[in-house]
Amino acid sequence: MNDFQGDNKIGNISFIKNGDLITTTQILQKAMNDLNFQSELYLLLKKEVDNVTNNSAQLRDAIENSKALIACNIAHKLNDEYEIDRSELLSVIKKESRINISIQGEAGSGLKVRLNRI
Repeated sequence: MNDFQGDNKIGNISFIKNGDLITTTQILQKAMNDLNFQSELYLLLKKEVDNVTNNSAQLRDAIENSKALIACNIAHKLNDEYEIDRSELLSVIKKESRINISIQGEAGSGLKVRLNRI
């Protein structure tokens, strides 16, 4: 770890490792001898865990809401999620009744879906 001060500082903040850096060992030593520090450290860590838990729950809810909206707005599902309706294109391909069919496109364009529906 380097000192960042003077010309080496990042933005407006100086960083001097001897004064600004605290190690895990220092935290543990202080916690063993200082009950007040233990309480404050506990509250800080609990707040961080609660934030992570809340953020995880909100993300999980957003994903579930997105899946529900997709399910309501798209008629056919793929891998229990969704499928873009390509029935017009598929009917044209089936009407041609060809033995060999070449379907081309980039990854994510729905090639597998089209092939599975033919």
